[in-house]
Amino acid sequence: MKINVALLQFHPISGELKKNREKVNQMIDRAMNSEQKPDLIVLPETWTSIYSNFASVKEQAKINEETINGESISLLRELAKKYRIWISGGSITLKKDETGKYYNAQFLINREGETVTEYDKIHLCKWVHEDDVFEFGGRPNVIQTELGMMGLIVCYDIRFPELVTRYAVSGAEILIVPACFSTSLYHWRHLLIARAIENQMYVLGCNCCRGVSGEEVGHSMIVNPLGEVMEEAENEEAMITATIDLDEIRRVRESVTYINDRRPDIY
Repeated sequence: MKINVALLQFHPISGELKKNREKVNQMIDRAMNSEQKPDLIVLPETWTSIYSNFASVKEQAKINEETINGESISLLRELAKKYRIWISGGSITLKKDETGKYYNAQFLINREGETVTEYDKIHLCKWVHEDDVFEFGGRPNVIQTELGMMGLIVCYDIRFPELVTRYAVSGAEILIVPACFSTSLYHWRHLLIARAIENQMYVLGCNCCRGVSGEEVGHSMIVNPLGEVMEEAENEEAMITATIDLDEIRRVRESVTYINDRRPDIY
């Protein structure tokens, strides 16, 4: 089965949730009026409002917070239904009504505009005080969809191969990686490629790009199960697209039986 994917890379403006929603609305409209209409659109991490100064993350979280029925997710639901597409909502600062706690949460929305699942970021970056704001997610997330089996992570999670391998063993074919990655372009590129090679899956890494107050490295990438980069952005606003073939995963996994050759009984 072949599906068209589009990754929307841009630099969210800190504290400007309305403007960022307008930007995403425009970018999705543009994507759906392109020659190769996507089946799946992926947004970056914290696309509603980037954290510009990690010394004041708690104050910024109060500005960035939204609920599951807030304006940003509601917009994505409307667009998904309007265009009959799947959308990975990057991630937002989710305030859960029942606890009042914050989570760095990714949502997956189907063609009917329904939120089918939520993934809360498991690994938080302590050196930028992310854990001062967010609660640690406690549940990996692999979900079967009409577009294939998808595994959801967020940014820093890409540095933890055990999590992604668990997804592969569970049958994941597509790894969705919204990010606001700023530490190293070399690391970003090679981590995405390594996870694709190790787990013989497609990796969709959608990153923020550099803005006035940010050092994000951009270079959103679509990587195939052999670790080959199909499409890659530079460090500026961009939409990258590709047609991915899920049958290629079967061919790669049958030629090199890495998943079945694991020895978890020993290590």
